[in-house]
Amino acid sequence: MEKVEILIKISFVLVIAACSSSSKVNPKDSTGDSKASQSFSNRELADLPDSPKPTTPRSLQAELAEAVKKGSDVEIARVGYRILSIDPKNIYALNALAIVHYRKNEFTAAQLLLERALKENPKSSDLHNNMALVKLGMKDNREAIHSFRMALSLNPNDRNAAANVGALYL
Repeated sequence: MEKVEILIKISFVLVIAACSSSSKVNPKDSTGDSKASQSFSNRELADLPDSPKPTTPRSLQAELAEAVKKGSDVEIARVGYRILSIDPKNIYALNALAIVHYRKNEFTAAQLLLERALKENPKSSDLHNNMALVKLGMKDNREAIHSFRMALSLNPNDRNAAANVGALYL
């Protein structure tokens, strides 16, 4: 039954896309009644993906920065994964998404995202510090200490890494 509902929603999205390419859409049927808008509930319409917005990497980066500033994990995930669909090596998006997964105790997902980010920027003390926090969440203290030390070797003035490694020894 779920497959049928998914196919119906996909068909509806395709119909909307086809209609949006024409110059004028008339929601009335052949009898002149406005029944088309009644065929889907508000809940079903809310489940449909947002219409594509014109985007540039710069505008998405700004949108992600705003979501991070607000602390909205849902918005960070939405924009972050959208950025990665365009630029799979975007370090800022990888790090932001790793933090979201970390907050949800999804440590393996966070680790995979940070590994991708570190592959692109192995000299980032922030990324090594975040990896250390993920390793702590995974109860891998040895690897956490290694990542904290790596962060501090890259940036001895990194107060976050210094505080985190210090807290580990308390």
